[in-house]
Amino acid sequence: MATQGTLTTSVIGLGLGQLFVGPLSDRFGRRTPLIAGLVTFVVFSIGCAVAPNVGVLLAMRFGQALGGAAGLVIARAMVRDLADGDRLIRAMAMLMLVSSLAPILAPLLGGQLISVTSWRGVFVALAVIGALLLAGTVAFTSETLPPERRSQSGVRRAFDSYAVLARDRHFVTTVATFVSTFGTLFAYIAASPFLLQVKYGLSAQMFSVVFSVNALLVMAGTRTRLRTPLGTMRLAIALQTLGIIAVGASVYAHLGALLVGFALICFGWGVMGPTAAALALADHRDRAGAAAALQGASQFAVAGLVGPLVGATGPDSVTAFVVVVAVLTIGAWVSVSFLRREKRRST
Repeated sequence: MATQGTLTTSVIGLGLGQLFVGPLSDRFGRRTPLIAGLVTFVVFSIGCAVAPNVGVLLAMRFGQALGGAAGLVIARAMVRDLADGDRLIRAMAMLMLVSSLAPILAPLLGGQLISVTSWRGVFVALAVIGALLLAGTVAFTSETLPPERRSQSGVRRAFDSYAVLARDRHFVTTVATFVSTFGTLFAYIAASPFLLQVKYGLSAQMFSVVFSVNALLVMAGTRTRLRTPLGTMRLAIALQTLGIIAVGASVYAHLGALLVGFALICFGWGVMGPTAAALALADHRDRAGAAAALQGASQFAVAGLVGPLVGATGPDSVTAFVVVVAVLTIGAWVSVSFLRREKRRST
């Protein structure tokens, strides 16, 4: 129960932290909020390690997540500061490629750490990693948003960017497509341990292998692009649609179909992520921090909804999983059809 509480607190902190940091980075530049976020992450990681009880741990975990959110949102904003057009998509793909290493390395490193130390030691390790990132940022990261391009309207007015973004139909529709396909990926992350280990009896080691292979497929997907961004996004949704059909067929075809379905879902997200992220930020160079924050917070909101729903019919049942991801995928098809119609009207 305490573990679930810390995870929930962390997800909430990461979502809210992005919404807070994004507009601030548009007002004060990227480097200072990023450094402040990393300092916060390190301090609260140490706080987690020495927390005397669950209540304090939850508070420290929330603060840690607020600090960590800075890196999530500012990394995307910095990429937007430096790149446009196809170069922006390639840069987003590289960013996703690097971030996709986390699901491969985290279980392996976490498993090794927990075998030689306690949960407190894990937080000490996170503090050390955060301190190394902080040192690297201070030493090697340059400011990508010059003063003349920063918001000049004051801190409170900087948050008005969210109202502007909410009125931009292209931004809203692109983000809807982005988070729908991400929701399908998160449904896989939430359901796969139960379906593979409980239903089909895979060992922890074999599950780690499957999870790592699918993380590699996400990475491979980031390198896959068609001639147009909309074509790439439609390909991604088609791949995930085939994946959902395969997962549904696993009721009759068993483990093989399930593994194929999960692989297609992961590869499809890899194809979608960089293009949709770049397309959402493309028209908002002057408020890239706020745009990246709203995009990232939407991801965490969908993740928070999807996680509990995929297990609604039992941890070893595919029924709820298929229903949830089918709804998300229908939403993605509807969103991308609006984008296609908008593109036709503008040409």
